[in-house]
Amino acid sequence: MFWCASALAGAVEADPEHARGSVGAGLGTWVELQPDDLVPAPAAVARGGIALADPLWIELEGDLGLPPGGVAWASRLQLGVLVPSPLLRPELLAGVGLQAASSRDPAIATEPALLAHWGMALGVPLGGGPNVIRVDARHVLEPLDGAAPSHHFVGTLGVERLLGPRSREPRAAEAEVPPASFTISPASAQVWIAHPVCAWVPASEAVPIIRSRATGPVTVVAPGYLPVTVDPATVGEIVLQRAPAIGSLVVAAAPGDQVRVDGLAVATDADGVVVKDVREGTVVVQVVGGGRSFREELAAAEGYGLWVRVPPPPVWEVRFAANSAAISAEGRARLGQLVEEAGDAVFRLTGSHSEEGTAKANIELADRRARAVRDALVAAGMPADRLVVTPSRELDRPAPEDQRAVLIQAVGR
Repeated sequence: MFWCASALAGAVEADPEHARGSVGAGLGTWVELQPDDLVPAPAAVARGGIALADPLWIELEGDLGLPPGGVAWASRLQLGVLVPSPLLRPELLAGVGLQAASSRDPAIATEPALLAHWGMALGVPLGGGPNVIRVDARHVLEPLDGAAPSHHFVGTLGVERLLGPRSREPRAAEAEVPPASFTISPASAQVWIAHPVCAWVPASEAVPIIRSRATGPVTVVAPGYLPVTVDPATVGEIVLQRAPAIGSLVVAAAPGDQVRVDGLAVATDADGVVVKDVREGTVVVQVVGGGRSFREELAAAEGYGLWVRVPPPPVWEVRFAANSAAISAEGRARLGQLVEEAGDAVFRLTGSHSEEGTAKANIELADRRARAVRDALVAAGMPADRLVVTPSRELDRPAPEDQRAVLIQAVGR
């Protein structure tokens, strides 16, 4: 068995992860395992490699050993699977080589032969620079005519020089320090500097820190101004823009109402109330729901509150002819308008009747009128689960034609 440890020499012009080649040389031990004995020999190794498509490398090695009373040599061509990183470069290798040895010891002397080999390597970049400490191990199997095969092991330890970069991607440039004229306005600002202080710093103290070293992006805030995050190396000054003046707005709507402020939908609480800050200037409030549509244009001022009370939802009604539950064309048009202005409200439907006829017939007629209105609203697009039919009742109205109706009233959501 042949075991060799060699020292390889090397360096790189770029990140070790992107090297396009390598050269090296080193020293080690070549050991042949014989049936009765181990025969070690000192050896020297030279090698070179070229990067193919990641993660493949092709490498050529030349070994020279000094067994007892002679010389051994081998040239090896091998394919490697290399996983480079800034800290380690592990590699699996396999290939073929031409190997021979001459010696006074007939057990060592061999004729040149083409042999298979495999092994592994581990490289450790030195300080992220171009030089790499590399340890190699090879196993070579030499079949012998009429006898058991001979095993050789080669181990190497050394320094490798990487050639690069393989990739044309530029390396990250060092962050530039802002010029001496760099300023921050207003003076009351606070500056978040992640490196090297990791703290909020007053602008007057932050400027010297930023001028003296590369800090990366900083965040600047001040009361009454819009915050900003910027890399000081890219600007000569940081000037905060004043935040817009803010006023308050309260919209007192009803449950189920849909509220928009300046065209944007806003959420209401369970009572249908909206409380929010608005920028100084014109504010448009729109409310749809409960069968009504409301729009109001207001003027907001900094430090002042606006109160908008939306009128309560109206009670809608659909009139019917005597002894009829049929909805007129005019009634259906009104129901369509109600659906458009319904918002998210739930509606209660209550049928009524005039005093003519028997009580039982009148109650049945009023119920049919309420169900007819419910069906018409569903057909117009109102969800059925937002319509509740309640027991009929008599309306306290003097004229019979005013008593034949169905009342529709929003009751929340």
